[in-house]
Formats: sequence, structure tokens, C-alpha cells
Amino acid sequence: MKQKLLLLDSLGALSSVLFLVAIGQYEQFFGINKEIIQLLVPIPILFSVYSFLSYYFSNTKWPLFLKIIAVANILYCLVTLCILFIFFKQLSLLGISYFSIEIAVIFTLALYELKIAQIHTTQTRRQS
Repeated sequence: MKQKLLLLDSLGALSSVLFLVAIGQYEQFFGINKEIIQLLVPIPILFSVYSFLSYYFSNTKWPLFLKIIAVANILYCLVTLCILFIFFKQLSLLGISYFSIEIAVIFTLALYELKIAQIHTTQTRRQS
């Protein structure tokens, strides 16, 4: 059950891709140009593939795979936060809202993933 977090992460990353592509189509509403969106889109695509493959092929090492994607998600949040600050003046309220919500959701999920992976690792060590 817990390794299904990898599947959830994969689907979440795919939803980020879809939202970013949509935002790129409506630059005038969000205030972020397509070039920045095109730089961001490959990251969640890569994360989605990684998380799905980790879920699909996971075995006893799923907590490690979960930790890796959680850290990657936190780094993505930092990149997104930098973009938010750099382009703050040109972003619309809708753009600021989207990126802020995305950061909050991804960061919360990443912290939860780290917690679950740590709990499982600790339990496994105690059983050994």
C-alpha cells in the first residue's frame, strides 16, 4: 500500500505537466511566458516516469525510491519558488496563486513521502 505513494507521485507529476502546458497556452492570464514553461515541463515528465517505473518495478527498495523522488520534488519546489520570485512582477494573481498552490501541494506530499519512507526503514531495521 505504501509503495502506491510512488504511483500517486507519478500521477501528480503528470497533472503538473498538464497544468503547465495549459498555463503556457494562456500566457496573458498567468503572466508567465512559454519559454519558462517549456523549461519546467520536462522536469515533472521525468519525475512521472521515474515514479511510475519505481512503483512498477519496486521491491523491498521502494522506500529508497520514495526518498529520492521526495528530495527531487523538494528541489523542484525550490526551482519553482525561484521562478515565482524572479517573475513576481510580471505574474498575474492567477499565476502567483497557481505556483504557490503547486509548491504547497508538492512540498507537503514530499514531506509525507519522506516520513513514510523513514517509518518503513526504521521498522525494517527493528525487525532485523
